[in-house]
Amino acid sequence: MEYVTGRRVAAARTIALGRTHLLATTAIAAALSLGSQPALAQDGDAVPLQTIEVTGQGSASTEGTGSYTTQLSTASLKGTAEIREIPQTVNVVTQQRMDDQNMTQLEDVARWTPGLRVFTNDPGRSSIFSRGFEFDSYYVDGLPAPMGSRNGTVPDLAPFERVEFLKGPSALYSGSGEPGGTVNLVRKRGLDHYQVKATGTYGSWDNARGELDVTGPLNDRVRARAVMAYENNNSFIDYNGWDVGVAYGTVDIDITDRDLLTIGAWYQERDISPSNGLPTLADGTLLDVDTSTFLGADWNSFKNQSTDIIAEYTHSFDSGGEAKVGARYSNRNADSFYAYTGSAASATGATSMVGYGLEQSEDVFSIDAHIDKAFTLLGQEQNVLVGVDYQQLDEKISQARLRGLGTNNVFSPSPFIAQPSYTYSTRTSSDPKEAGIYGQLRLKPHDMVTVVLGGRESWYRADVNDLVSGATTEVQHNANFSPYAGLVVDLNENVSVYASYTQVFQPQTEVDAAGDLLPVRTANQMETGVKSSFFGGRLNGSLAVYQLNDTDRAIADPNAPGSYLASGEIQVRGVEAELSGAPFPTGFPGWELFGSYTYMDMEYKKDSADLTYQYYLPQNMFNVWSKYTFQQGLLEDVHVGAGLNYVSSFHNQYLGLELRQDDYVTVDAQIGYLFDERVQATFTVTNLLDEKYYERLGTTSTFNFYGQPRAFMAKLEATF
Repeated sequence: MEYVTGRRVAAARTIALGRTHLLATTAIAAALSLGSQPALAQDGDAVPLQTIEVTGQGSASTEGTGSYTTQLSTASLKGTAEIREIPQTVNVVTQQRMDDQNMTQLEDVARWTPGLRVFTNDPGRSSIFSRGFEFDSYYVDGLPAPMGSRNGTVPDLAPFERVEFLKGPSALYSGSGEPGGTVNLVRKRGLDHYQVKATGTYGSWDNARGELDVTGPLNDRVRARAVMAYENNNSFIDYNGWDVGVAYGTVDIDITDRDLLTIGAWYQERDISPSNGLPTLADGTLLDVDTSTFLGADWNSFKNQSTDIIAEYTHSFDSGGEAKVGARYSNRNADSFYAYTGSAASATGATSMVGYGLEQSEDVFSIDAHIDKAFTLLGQEQNVLVGVDYQQLDEKISQARLRGLGTNNVFSPSPFIAQPSYTYSTRTSSDPKEAGIYGQLRLKPHDMVTVVLGGRESWYRADVNDLVSGATTEVQHNANFSPYAGLVVDLNENVSVYASYTQVFQPQTEVDAAGDLLPVRTANQMETGVKSSFFGGRLNGSLAVYQLNDTDRAIADPNAPGSYLASGEIQVRGVEAELSGAPFPTGFPGWELFGSYTYMDMEYKKDSADLTYQYYLPQNMFNVWSKYTFQQGLLEDVHVGAGLNYVSSFHNQYLGLELRQDDYVTVDAQIGYLFDERVQATFTVTNLLDEKYYERLGTTSTFNFYGQPRAFMAKLEATF
């Protein structure tokens, strides 16, 4: 059910939570007693504009590096690690890539990440899938909150300096959730010098965006940063558009040379005139109409506000590692009412119109405490990680669904539909809670071999209340254990091979014919691959092969209408490859490259006949983006960039019909110039060849979206 979402912010019984809190207190106290040393300064890499030093952020920061790659990541959500030492696929989208490719929304990043697929909707309302499963939460510096396309909580990227993806089940760190993986957004932090950065963009359909980023020290121990962004976007779809505004502030305080306190907050607001896409013909044939076609009402409205507050306290140890406590609070509110198509189009183009209204509120709290500590055994440096976490979501949802709003015509649409009054027919509330204790040993029996062993014990509880009928469904799962095992072997200083086994679970709210709650969904993944790093980390690559199985998914009981069986099974097999960074040694500077390939095969292994709606993602996807900056001559400080995105054919199955999009290719191009080492201008063309294609397939009645046609964007960026 949709209302039990999120990283399933869930909880244990009172006694279990009491033990968890006691363990957290004990763990931190033990860590602080182990000894200390002055924290090592973290020097950022030099770039033409400035030298960046991010104190307390760690060397995983990509800000100011000018690179498309990094060797370090916090994608495992608990501290910083070398990507080669993580026995799962990790993708990091750096600050430079986000800047070069004008990535301002999380959907923009996902479109250029291997293994990910965006189910297009309005920005902030798109669904993002990893290895066939939708992300239902996102993390900020390792702390979670739900992410739902319905309520528009997909974040703007103005407050963040990089985006990290950990592929596959990750219960060891995240507890319950969907098996496709996790996404971690890393906040921009205060710098030790004064810097002001202003960015303005203007493009097709009068789209405009402005950003202001101000940072610097308040004294020798305190650094601060403030970021503001506003975007007004008129879509290529008639009557469809949006405004998004975000404000972010953070303060980093060096309590001592070993202790760092950081407090940050951001506010985001979206105001959208939504579109739900297009229908198909009755036989599932996709419409061939103008990409600007809007099948909604001129009163369509969606508004969302979100506020996030985060605080972290980190103590660094003498011999490496840290003790860390972090907490995050999120408040979200969504209010929408809009019309869209409710039936397939007839041969003459006629389709019925329906309406949907939503009020939703979320209050989310998450806290994590862990110790990451090195020790020596058998002459090798080993590592132990132990921690506890707690998550809680309080959610209220009111929904209205209306029919009888008249008809429209896909060949001559009109947005002038009488706006009806309505009352909410369904109102629910839920309060999922989850507590967990986890541990991981990273052992090196040999200096070229790393064994990773871990596990997590989770306690989950939720009360789902029907506020109309008064009925309550209690969901409780105690002592869910999720194991983790991985092996990394360094073949040489540049290449490693790895293998891993991971699990995750997902509580379900459906009941069987006897009225009993279904057991949890479980998923497991086996993955093996190769990771490499060349030219001192300036070029990194990876190749992964995996099999992911999702079992006991709720499906309708054919013999008991209204009841369910824990019987569905989905298997996903795939290959992912990535290459990023400088393709040549330092003798050929100025060139940055990113390329990836994805193969994925999704199969409904069991009881697929009972699944009304099945989506099949493209089997093959390939993309590449490259930028070269001339170093001398008449073209010195000029850069050119180009990218290509290939998507193979894909289809959906809906009520026995097949909706299909053939394979397509889009091409992007860019030119830019650096003025006076501080001001840069770029001009970008996306979908240069004006390819017409459907980026998302839904049902015969709605959720079929064209991809964006050719578009232009000019950007001016100044840093002082």
